[in-house]
Amino acid sequence: RTTGANPALFCVHPAGGFATVYSNLADCLGDQQPVWALQARGLEPDEELFVNLSEMVQAYIAAIRSIQPAGPYQLLGWSMGGTIAHEIAVRLEAEGEEVALLAMLDTSALAPSLEEATPLDLETTLKDLLREQGISEDDIPEGREEQLLFLRELMIDRGLIPASVPIDWVERVVTQMALAPRLLSEHEKGRCNTPVLMFRASLGDISENPEAYNWQPYSGAGQVDIPIAARHTAMLNQEPSAEIARRLAAYLLD
Repeated sequence: RTTGANPALFCVHPAGGFATVYSNLADCLGDQQPVWALQARGLEPDEELFVNLSEMVQAYIAAIRSIQPAGPYQLLGWSMGGTIAHEIAVRLEAEGEEVALLAMLDTSALAPSLEEATPLDLETTLKDLLREQGISEDDIPEGREEQLLFLRELMIDRGLIPASVPIDWVERVVTQMALAPRLLSEHEKGRCNTPVLMFRASLGDISENPEAYNWQPYSGAGQVDIPIAARHTAMLNQEPSAEIARRLAAYLLD
């Protein structure tokens, strides 16, 4: 949403790289809240993928500044997008800008190991993604093309992508996801001065590692945890988005 009286909220894509996942959240935040979302390079035909997270962040800061030349900035990211948003905050502050909001939706503070960071083949990534969406093994169709079509319909039904998205675009999303662990494993986190607002998925598997969602070592202003009754993969479905928007409203600039 490009219009609205309030300062803009900039949302960073998750591992798949696509930005339309924030459509439900934008709707729930209301007409006066401008919402811009960043999409990864490589989803459109003939685009080259980012080689590292540093290159990605520099491109995103330039994009954000083309919309809002100076702070205070408001940033939000789901999953891997929270890590990217954190690095954007670190660099903006280093350049003398103010970051008024750094919100994360269930973003792990732990980087993948080198073994986990080895890019998976598309077939494995695709099946893992469908399982994460709650699809049982018996319900996953046979064949890569059929699985891509199944995933496309699932994402459309949940309001994460428009119905007009072609199947080859969905395949490029899976490619982005396969490469994401390497980008995260090679990234060295900095430290920002902005508090982290952490929306935690309270349903499903909760990590037993107390440091899994602890960003306090990377923020000079601590962390606020807000539970959301959803699984990690469903945080931006309609109902969780409405709850996130309701809780987020207390922290947004007006």
